[in-house]
Amino acid sequence: MFNKRQRLDYMDINILPKEVWCIIFSCLDEKSIRSSSATCKLWFELIRCDLKISSHIYLVNDGLNEFKTKLEKSEWMWERWPVLKTLEFGGSPSEYELYSCQAAEKEMNILKSINFKQCETLEKVVVSVKFDLEYFWEKYHSLATVKILTFNPKVETKSIEMDQIEHVSRLDLSFKINRLESNKDIICQGLQLIGEKAKCLNTLSIYMLGVPNHNLDMAGDLDFLKNGFCSMFKGLTDSLETIIFCDKNDNYNLDFDILKCLSEQNFKNLTKIVVMTNYNISICPKVGLFQNLKVLTVLKLCYIDGFDQNYNTITHLCVDKASMAKLKEYDLRTMVQNFKKLEKCYFYMTLNLTTVGLKYWQTEWQNILDETFRESTEVKFVFKAKRYHRSWELKKLPYQKSTLVSESDLLD
Repeated sequence: MFNKRQRLDYMDINILPKEVWCIIFSCLDEKSIRSSSATCKLWFELIRCDLKISSHIYLVNDGLNEFKTKLEKSEWMWERWPVLKTLEFGGSPSEYELYSCQAAEKEMNILKSINFKQCETLEKVVVSVKFDLEYFWEKYHSLATVKILTFNPKVETKSIEMDQIEHVSRLDLSFKINRLESNKDIICQGLQLIGEKAKCLNTLSIYMLGVPNHNLDMAGDLDFLKNGFCSMFKGLTDSLETIIFCDKNDNYNLDFDILKCLSEQNFKNLTKIVVMTNYNISICPKVGLFQNLKVLTVLKLCYIDGFDQNYNTITHLCVDKASMAKLKEYDLRTMVQNFKKLEKCYFYMTLNLTTVGLKYWQTEWQNILDETFRESTEVKFVFKAKRYHRSWELKKLPYQKSTLVSESDLLD
């Protein structure tokens, strides 16, 4: 007789359609996907043939040399990646390590030695590097650091020459304030050349380093730099997607002038702006309109108002260093009304509280999150209390009430 309580000791993997398995796999993290692909031949084939999962692979810890070794040992086989379109390499130098020109040339030679054409579906190869722009142009030493190279594997990589800066997709520009006056011509020529030649450049970071010379008229003497940026931007209107400002000088709001120049160009793909500068201002200059701006990250609350022409396009907003006092004064309700398409909003703050005040602020800010923001918006407030070396995270997921989702010890 059939026992209704009989249990199955195994599950027939064919009981579900392949489409359902692919939906399940798409919800897994990278570690779980690797484990699933090693479970059986069917799952391996389903995962490796799914465009959503296996078309873009990021090898976080592997550089070109490690990848070449895997190819030689058959630990990586192209035929096992039938839908691979983008292959991205991590394994770049540490924050303070910079390739020498010799090391950069060695890296390029490794790139040329790999036959990417063996993967017929591959369309893009992205390589993390870190070397000075002088590798391409000796004349412009210390003007910029090349961070990412992007290649079309359909083009013969062996033909890549040292001056082909068009493969650079991320570039970090750096300017030493006390040396600007003596390098005007070199800087302007370099910026113009970048605009003309770096046709794949999609991410640009700008660093202003050092303390201004007391004899330097910041507003007047840096006009040449604004003009240099304007000439560069004209050549990047089709490629630039992200621009990042990192300026710790509080004497002159040069970055906002550069942003104004940027807004005067018709950028088709510029969707992300990061302004991590620490200017001593209470009212932010207006930066103009960016037609396709989606993601905005700023250091201070007051910077948000400078982007008022972009209220209708921004979907992701982050304030990286919000003072609790300033946040209490800030009109969050009006801000939420202005950002009509806001999907995600994150604030990071430092607390200076007594033990008695901890429970009070938790309740207060939970109410603010629930009452101020739209139900469809994901909101996260991260509070760090230095006195207790602890942090708290208030988070409101779409169509849910806010909760205190984490509490952890801070690292010194």
